[in-house]
Amino acid sequence: MFNFLKKTVNTENIKDVNWALAAIDLYIYLEEWENAKNSIKEVEIKEKSHFQQESKKNKSNPTILNKLWENYNRNIIRIEKLKKKYKDKKANFEEKNKKKIFNLKIKKITEEIEKSLSTGNTKEALEILDDFLSEYREIPIVVTFYAKEKKKILKEEQKQKEKEEKKRKEKWWENEEAEALRLIWKTVKVDEIKKEDEGYKELSFFWKILNTLTFYRRLKDRLEKKRLLDEVRILIDEENKIKEDLAIKKLENIHKWLVKELLKSNLIWYDIYWKVLWRDKISWDAVNFSETKKQYCFFLWDATWHWVRAGLIISLLNKHFKDLSWSDKFRDIVFRINNNLKAKLESRNFVTWIFFRINKRNTNAIDFIWMWHEPMLLYKNDEKKVEQIIPWWLAMWIRKLKWIDDIPVKSMELWDKDIILTYSDWVTETKDKDGNFYWLERLKETFLNAARSRNEDMVWLYNYILEDLWNFKWWTNFTDDTTILMVKRDKNKDIVEKNSEDFSNIIEKEWLSSSESKRLVWKNKEWMLDEINRIKKEKETKHLIEILEHLYLTWEILKLKEEATRFIKDWFIDKKINFYLKKALENENNYKVNLKNQKILHKYNTLLALYKSWNFDSVIEECQNVIIKNGDI
Repeated sequence: MFNFLKKTVNTENIKDVNWALAAIDLYIYLEEWENAKNSIKEVEIKEKSHFQQESKKNKSNPTILNKLWENYNRNIIRIEKLKKKYKDKKANFEEKNKKKIFNLKIKKITEEIEKSLSTGNTKEALEILDDFLSEYREIPIVVTFYAKEKKKILKEEQKQKEKEEKKRKEKWWENEEAEALRLIWKTVKVDEIKKEDEGYKELSFFWKILNTLTFYRRLKDRLEKKRLLDEVRILIDEENKIKEDLAIKKLENIHKWLVKELLKSNLIWYDIYWKVLWRDKISWDAVNFSETKKQYCFFLWDATWHWVRAGLIISLLNKHFKDLSWSDKFRDIVFRINNNLKAKLESRNFVTWIFFRINKRNTNAIDFIWMWHEPMLLYKNDEKKVEQIIPWWLAMWIRKLKWIDDIPVKSMELWDKDIILTYSDWVTETKDKDGNFYWLERLKETFLNAARSRNEDMVWLYNYILEDLWNFKWWTNFTDDTTILMVKRDKNKDIVEKNSEDFSNIIEKEWLSSSESKRLVWKNKEWMLDEINRIKKEKETKHLIEILEHLYLTWEILKLKEEATRFIKDWFIDKKINFYLKKALENENNYKVNLKNQKILHKYNTLLALYKSWNFDSVIEECQNVIIKNGDI
């Protein structure tokens, strides 16, 4: 291999103007522009000074003066040539450097756009491209680059839309409601979606549909919770202070998903209400509910020895309940939850819990399994009194159960407007400012007074009891989680028997056909009313479809779009309504495309006329604007 040393200028060798000019020439060759500039200036000054000094000395000798003048002019011409060479070479260097920088910038922008497109982020890619255009808009090549890249981005965006559309069509859970939302989403402003006082459950049509499209989000949340649970369990078992702090943060994140309050008023036979007042970001009490075709299953659980390990128990419990409660075998659910928890929790953990089961075929009976140390309270509406139901088992450590028969199941009967009240221990163990406990007797008295006054509203009952608790403790904060769960028997929610007089009266009153009357079987009065409303709406929907069909056949496309959109917003959902709305939107889109093409054609003809008249500057400027506005042209 050969090693080449870079050329340098040795200033010590410069003895006259020839050496100086040779040095400047070398500076230019080496692209040392600052040194070349300073050296030219210095040579000019020195040459002029030398000429003036020598002329002064020989002013009486015309021959020498003439020779000095010729020599000076010759050197100035050489210097001017070097100056021109310096300017040309420097300008050429800067132009090349500018192009190099610009090409690097183009390369970098292209890489960033490719990176954004590879992650499916077309919006980010378009923003990068727009920023680049605003910085170099005056360069013609940038406009060409912009048009090319924008076309690529829009093509990728179209691919994504087609892919999403294909996935959407493959979804087995897709329905007319979701399709209707997509069709009219662009025709409705967001501010039309208004929340009502009762919360998201009673929101407008759009929120109802959006609630059905959260499958992926729920799946992602479930996987995230599982991953966090595994991490928390590992962190807690290592018993390291730093890792315990991490476990706390992860548990806080998991517990954000727990349901703190729930009112189940759409059940048969019963209403259920619970509320958990959390003392901190991690809960030590848990309540949950599930429903199958045959039963309702729910529980109240309290993990003692609070904080991190108790929070882990609650998280695991809710996960196992969600995974196992699809079964209709009540004892099996409790048995497997208990043993699964024991398998994952090495140390001994003290808990109290009670599981309830309501069989949908058994009107008045509620089954329960418990390890509890607080009596349940049962309000008997006929007798206007409160009874205590004493626990079967006491609270205990989580231990592995060998036999499912080790779990006893008890049952109790409730009649119309009877109410069960159960609670976590901190309700009765709340203290006043003097250290006195609230205790069971006061809870019984408060519950009895409330139920006698207004037993149809469980939320009101809860607030009545809670206000008495707050007054007792002088409105100081609770030092533990406080949970109350109530179950009320409601005869109005009984199933209307098919052969009953009530059933026949409803059929006759509503003029229902035999096929329509079959839809009312195995429903209570409230559900029957809902089903009758649905039947009426179906009939009305059929009539509305006939209206749309007439508009479609008479080619009243604008009216067709308006009416179809209005019907959907009024919650008339049918695939035929969607079909007519799609046709109206397709027609409208085709009209917009044709209008855009006509505008572009008109612009093209105008530019062609300017081009033929040699007005190139205007043509270039207008072409750039057209390309920027229509990158997909």
